[in-house]
Amino acid sequence: MNTDLNFIDYFRLSPILLEVVAMILAIATYSSFKKTGARYIIFILILTVLVEILAGIVAFSYKYYENSWLIQRLLIFLPPDFLRMNIWMFNINCVFIFALYLIYYHSLIQYKYDKLIISILAVIFPIVVLSDFYFNFETFNRSLMRGIYIYGALSIFIASNLYFRMVLFSNRIHQILLSLDFWIVLSTCCFYITVTPVFLFAHKLHFTHLTYVVLLTVLNYMHYGLFITGFIINAKTSRNQ
Repeated sequence: MNTDLNFIDYFRLSPILLEVVAMILAIATYSSFKKTGARYIIFILILTVLVEILAGIVAFSYKYYENSWLIQRLLIFLPPDFLRMNIWMFNINCVFIFALYLIYYHSLIQYKYDKLIISILAVIFPIVVLSDFYFNFETFNRSLMRGIYIYGALSIFIASNLYFRMVLFSNRIHQILLSLDFWIVLSTCCFYITVTPVFLFAHKLHFTHLTYVVLLTVLNYMHYGLFITGFIINAKTSRNQ
């Protein structure tokens, strides 16, 4: 069977392997951080991997096995466009991911007024989600929901800065590289601050398809590579204690 995939397609899909590795490491080392806020990250990783796999299976099956049992059953509930394109899955997933990150940061931040800021961001988030779906539902399966993504990325940036400020004024600054939370926050903040402009302005910046794919793939490697680094360091630190 000719799948029409070339090198750049395989390169674009390759970060899924890192996602799986990060998820496996998170599950394997869960006992070392199950009593901390980092436990929410394992749900983010599992959800991300499941959506990636499900979206890939559905899109692949619809393209090459349109008459299969799976596709015929899905067509009972979903229009063909929702099987041909799977952006809607990532838009829904995006809502849960950002919500989980807000929960994670709220558990991570210790200062009272900083927690209040995270709480306010969390309260506003559902309003942003409902507004974005209401006003931009026609693009639900054509592009990422911009309002949700911008607000989510901005919330992560604010929350990350609150965390770094907390660490800077703590007596644990010399042990920061041994902290799993440091690697999670560093990874998350760097990823969303860099990837959001790529998502939103690639067309206006006249990025070629190759440039767009390479940028997103490299940023995903960085994102999950830092996650993996954090899980490994945390596991070694916990073992030595």
